[in-house]
Amino acid sequence: MDIGSATVKLVELKERKGGQFQLVRIGVEPLSPEAIVDGSIMDSSLVVDAIQKLNDQTGVKSASFATSVSGHSVIIKKIELPVMEPEELAESIQWEAEQHIPFDINDVRLDYVTLTGPEEMAVGAEQMEVLLVAVKREKVNDYVSVISQSGKSPTVVDVDAFAIQNAYELNYDLDPLKVVALINIGAGVTNINIIARGQSVFWRDLSTGGNQFTEALQREFNLSFDQAELLKRGESVGSYSASDARKVLDGVSAEMANEIQKTFDFFAATSSEGAVDELVLSGGGALTLNLQEVLRERFGVPTELLNPFRRIHFKETDFNREWLESIAPMLAVTVGLAIRKVGDGKINLLAEGRRPVVARKAKPTLGLGGQDPNNLLVVAGFVLGALAVGGWWYQLNAELTARQRQVKAAQRRYAELEPIIKQVEEFKKKNDDLERKVQVIKDLKARQKGPVRIMDHVSRALPELVWLEDMSVIGATLNLRGKAFNTNAVAAFIENLGEVEEFKEPDPKNIQIVGREGNVYDFQMSITVRPPKLDGADEDVEAES
Repeated sequence: MDIGSATVKLVELKERKGGQFQLVRIGVEPLSPEAIVDGSIMDSSLVVDAIQKLNDQTGVKSASFATSVSGHSVIIKKIELPVMEPEELAESIQWEAEQHIPFDINDVRLDYVTLTGPEEMAVGAEQMEVLLVAVKREKVNDYVSVISQSGKSPTVVDVDAFAIQNAYELNYDLDPLKVVALINIGAGVTNINIIARGQSVFWRDLSTGGNQFTEALQREFNLSFDQAELLKRGESVGSYSASDARKVLDGVSAEMANEIQKTFDFFAATSSEGAVDELVLSGGGALTLNLQEVLRERFGVPTELLNPFRRIHFKETDFNREWLESIAPMLAVTVGLAIRKVGDGKINLLAEGRRPVVARKAKPTLGLGGQDPNNLLVVAGFVLGALAVGGWWYQLNAELTARQRQVKAAQRRYAELEPIIKQVEEFKKKNDDLERKVQVIKDLKARQKGPVRIMDHVSRALPELVWLEDMSVIGATLNLRGKAFNTNAVAAFIENLGEVEEFKEPDPKNIQIVGREGNVYDFQMSITVRPPKLDGADEDVEAES
C-alpha cells in the first residue's frame, strides 16, 4: 500500500514458480489534499477512511500490508566499517548509527543491510559497506497506525526510493555498464535513486512534485484543484485545452529539470561513477503533459516511463490492459512493496535492526538407571546447584563477551573518528569566530548598508552542518569557500542563497566539491551579486556608505 499525498494505492500480487508474479488486486483511492502535507499525516481519520474504502472496493483478504515513507525525515547513509561478524555488527550498529544520523537515536527507527558480499570478505577485504536507513519514529508510527486502524497488520515499512528499485529490477534487466536514474515524481516529493554497477549508489528526495504543476494551472486559469489535475494530464477543461496548458506546464517542467540537474551535479562531484545514461520516470507526476519530452531534451539521454507490470502476469478478463498501462507509472512504488516479504534481507523499519539468532545446543540427558531414591535426591540437588552456578557463570560470560565486542568496536570507531573530532573542534572555533563577526555585522547594520548586506544575507542562508572558511567580493562576484558534513547541507545552502533577491541563482558550473576527508566535504562556489534596490531611508544610508 502506497500512502501518497494525493492518492492511496493498493496492489496485491501472488507469487508463482520461478520468481514470477501474478496480479490479483489493484485499486486507487483519491485522498483529500489536507490529509497529508509534505509527507506528514495531518488528518489520520481521512487516511483511514480512504484505506478502508480501498480495502472494501478491492476485496483484499490478506492481513499483512507493506508500506513505505519518504521525505526529509528519511536518512540514508552508506558507511564503511571494519569487517566483522554479523553478531558483532548487530551489537554495535546502534552506536555506529549515532555517528552518522543527525537525530537523537531514541527518536528514530533504523535498519541496515550489509552490501559487501561474502565473496569479497572471503578474499581478505578489510572494510565492508553497510547501508544504514533511519526515519523519525513518529513518522513511521503514523503510517503504521492508519493501516492498523483500518483492520490490517503492517509488517514491512520500506523507503519509496528502494521500493521503486524493487519494481525496476523485477521488470527490467540491469545493465552493469549503465548509470540509470530512477525518478519517482509524487504529488509532494520526488525520489531520485541512481543505480550503477547493478546497485543503488546515490539517493535524494526533492521537495517538489506534481502539485507544483497543478497549482501553476490553478493560478494561471483560475481553476479548481480537480479541474487543474485533468488539464495537467492533457484533458480539456471548459474552454481550456492541452495546448493552452502546455506553456505553463513546460515552465514548471524546466524548474523541475533544474532541481534534478543540481542532484546530478552533486552526484558527479561526490562519486566516481560516470554520468547518468538513462532516465526512468514513475509516479503520478510523471504522467504530466510533455514532461517526459522536456527532460529528454534537457539531459540528452533516453527517457522512458517505468512500467511496473511489464513482467507481471494478469488475466485480461479481470484487468483492462489499456487502463492498466495508463496508470502503471503511478503504481511503481506499490508494486515494489507488493513483492516484499518479512525477513527477505531488505530494509524493514519495523525490524529495528536485525539481531542474528544463535542456535542453542541440545543438552545431554542424565541416565541414573536403578539408583537409590536418596542418591537420586542428592544427585538432583548437586545437579541443580551446578546448573544454577553454571547458568550464572554463563550469563556473566555472555555479558562480558558482548561488552568486549562493543569496546573493540568503539575503540576502532574512535580511532577512525579522532581526526574528524579534531576537525570538528577547529570548525567550532571558526564557527564561534564567524558568529562574533555576524554579531558585529548586526551592530553595524543600522549604520551601514554596503558590503555588510552581503555578509548578512550569507549568514542568514548558512544552514547547520556547513562552515565558511573564506568569503570575498570581487566586483560583482561573491566567492565562498567552506566545509560541510554532507552534500545535502551544501544543496540547502545553495537553495537558501538562490532565494536572496540580490543574488543570481548559482550556476552549477561555478559550484565545486574540491576535496573530502572522511565525512567532511570541501566546497567552493561563485555567485553573481545584483545591485541592491534602494528606496526611502535606505538610499540615504547607501549614499553615505
